[in-house]
Amino acid sequence: MPSKKQGKKDVAEGESAAETAGSMEEASSTSNAVTKLQAHVKSLTEQVSELTEKCIDLEGHSKRQNIRIAGIREGLENGQGAREFVAKLLMEVLELDELPVLDRAHRALRSRPEDSDPPCQFIAWVHHGHTMENIMRKASSQRKLTFNGRSIQIFRDYPSAVVNRRAAFARVRQILRDKPGVKFDILYPAKLRVTYSEGEKLFTDAIEAWKFAIEQFGTDK
Repeated sequence: MPSKKQGKKDVAEGESAAETAGSMEEASSTSNAVTKLQAHVKSLTEQVSELTEKCIDLEGHSKRQNIRIAGIREGLENGQGAREFVAKLLMEVLELDELPVLDRAHRALRSRPEDSDPPCQFIAWVHHGHTMENIMRKASSQRKLTFNGRSIQIFRDYPSAVVNRRAAFARVRQILRDKPGVKFDILYPAKLRVTYSEGEKLFTDAIEAWKFAIEQFGTDK
């Protein structure tokens, strides 16, 4: 017949085994919950990413005929409406055959800068698509644009997210610039296309594009 001491030992071991089983079950349950939570977070992250891309695409569509003009000193309008002023500026600087039709134009909405700060950019909506393309073609074909004795820039009004993505290719473009037999451009929204002797390459990742440029064409120093 088991002694009382042995009985207590058996009870203790039984309780310990039960506690261990309970702990293992709890740990397994927690692990399953964490796995489900991770899957849920991944799904939500993918949805947010997809919605973000759609928002960027919609913003880009709404700005498809917008241009920005940087470098125009504050006050040069001299009482003219912004739309009239910008239309005349574009015709003069780009030597257009006629005044472009603009639906609207205004300075970027921020406080007036100090004299030492860059002036607020002009933003203009070009009415006709073919006029917009003509403006951009002429602006890109000229290495330097000037107005009233100062250098200016004319470029498309992209969403800020697209601007940042395109800017990421700046180092790569510096390497490729003036390389014999190499042509490159950036497709919308932010895809670098490189054409060289061995064919054509497309990049959406700036780091991968940089590695390719270094391997093929040398350093960026």
